[in-house]
Parts: sequence; structure tokens; C-alpha cells
Amino acid sequence: VAQSLQARLRSGDYVGRWGGASFLVVLPGSSSKYAQHCADRLVHSLRYYGFQVGALSLELSVCVGIVTTRSCESGRDALISEVEKSLRIASGRVDGIGSLTELD
Repeated sequence: VAQSLQARLRSGDYVGRWGGASFLVVLPGSSSKYAQHCADRLVHSLRYYGFQVGALSLELSVCVGIVTTRSCESGRDALISEVEKSLRIASGRVDGIGSLTELD
């Protein structure tokens, strides 16, 4: 999954595992508009990407939370809290994309 995500990002963007089945994507220097576009593209590509495990074909469910910040002044804990809120919203939506939150 991480390789599939990374292949769809710009060089300089980062993907990493964030807990069990969660991944974190960091898009340095990106606008809110680009983050939304990227989320749409990643959700679409992963939902229709077939994963094979032996004879099994697996489908993924995808939820994306989007948080942007111009600086890290709000702190790591505030940023993580907002990401988790956005993911909770995303899990209840048909498109799987949570609200866009902009921190200072």
C-alpha cells in the first residue's frame, strides 16, 4: 500500500505507516487545494487497485483526513488531534474523505 501511495505522489512528498492499517501522507509546501486533489486521486486509485494475496483478490476501503498548516506553531499534538477528527468524519462519508482543517 505504501509503495502504491508513494508512486502517486511528487518527489519530496512522504508516506509512512501510522498505526496498524493507517498511513500518513505529508505534502510539504502544498496548498489546501492540492491536498484535496491528492486525497481524491489517492482514494480513487486505492479503491480500484486490486491486491492479490495468493489466490485471494482483496479490495480496500479508504478514508482520508486532511489537515493543513502553514507552520508547526500549533504543535504536534494539536495537528494529530485534528487529523484524527478528520479521519473520524471521513469514516462516515461515502467518498471516504474527511473535512479540510486549516491550522495556523
